[in-house]
Amino acid sequence: FFINAYGLAVFGSVAAAALSPREMCALLTSCGGASSLFHVACHPRSPVLGASGMLMGVVTASALLEPHRQFHMVLPIPGLTLTMLQVADAVLAANLAGFFLLRRWFGTVAWAAH
Repeated sequence: FFINAYGLAVFGSVAAAALSPREMCALLTSCGGASSLFHVACHPRSPVLGASGMLMGVVTASALLEPHRQFHMVLPIPGLTLTMLQVADAVLAANLAGFFLLRRWFGTVAWAAH
């Protein structure tokens, strides 16, 4: 919960500045719903809410809206500076690694919803 809330506070502000409230609501709803549906398609006996998938959608939208915006990381590597596009690429790589390589050890994470 705390990681999703932190990510939404940091990256959601980028999307919220560029989108209207209605567009932001549509983005959050569609990303959360789609991630939940995809996870249920992969794991029918384990439904999820899709909060992490919603955050992944916000990160992707922020990267598309402002790809060159710079962030000074606090987590996971303090002091590292990345562009929004690099953040989105790193998030994608981490989630693909989780889905294909780490789900055996971290089975409680809904990797398919990301």
